[in-house]
Amino acid sequence: MLKIKIALLSFALLFAFASCGQEESSKKAVSQESPSEKALIAKSQKYNKQHPYGGWYCPDNFGFKPIDIQELDKIEVIKDRLPTKEEAQSSHSLIFVDSAKYPDAHALEMDLPRLARVYIPHKYMSELIIVIQAVVIDKDTIVGYRFPSGGNGSAFLGQVEFLTEPQIEEMGSQPMIYKKAKVKSSQEAVWTAFTKTAYAKELGKRFNEEEFFSSEWTSESLRRLSIDNDNMKARGYIANHFGCIYLQIDYNIDGEYSVEKMLICEKEDGSSELHFAAGPILEDFESEEVKWDGVLNTILANNWK
Repeated sequence: MLKIKIALLSFALLFAFASCGQEESSKKAVSQESPSEKALIAKSQKYNKQHPYGGWYCPDNFGFKPIDIQELDKIEVIKDRLPTKEEAQSSHSLIFVDSAKYPDAHALEMDLPRLARVYIPHKYMSELIIVIQAVVIDKDTIVGYRFPSGGNGSAFLGQVEFLTEPQIEEMGSQPMIYKKAKVKSSQEAVWTAFTKTAYAKELGKRFNEEEFFSSEWTSESLRRLSIDNDNMKARGYIANHFGCIYLQIDYNIDGEYSVEKMLICEKEDGSSELHFAAGPILEDFESEEVKWDGVLNTILANNWK
């Protein structure tokens, strides 16, 4: 795979976490208080040693598709036992534990899926997550989660703050835009077509990166994106991501969080798979979906078959 020089995100970025005692993590009552940023930061900083089963961050894994948080009943999980290796490689679970090495490992009794928040240190912000697995391993309790915007990750139980039912109801529907397409050309050609979209031109102007968002893609292409003003904070990057082209931008606009993602991966037959995700879209969902359909159609129309 091609290397990238540096990236804010990583398909297998391992957080530096430390073990916590089983008494503390697997037997304590789940918090019912509203999660605060300070509390999440403190919990994140507490764990400073890597555990082999916890601490990855894969927001680009669209095997876990975006989903509205009000549709958790549509998510199938394995919660009353440890998953098989095959099940851990599906969207039903995440963590496969070698029972020969860890004979006492077991699933933590917990109603799943559950909505929570976790602090992401390298992004300096907390993110909404859907916990789909909780496993007691040796002296640790690890949770596997998926993002409402797609992708997955893991953390120690003590690092997450669970939301209450009233809090979830108050948030209301959080619909996500998700588009997927197979394009019969290389990912570099898809990028060239992407630069012709109104969305790419908008990004260039918004982040003062017009040249980057109109240039050809190479294995060394990389750009960090940042905005910090009174009503908008945005942090993201676009880079060669394990051989794929990956863009993610997290926005905080007047206190409301949203994210935009794009993944372009070339296949062995020379075609490419394209993913877009954006949201949550709290207003004018249909208009936003038309906009993203337009991005996709422009790419398809400007590609070489």
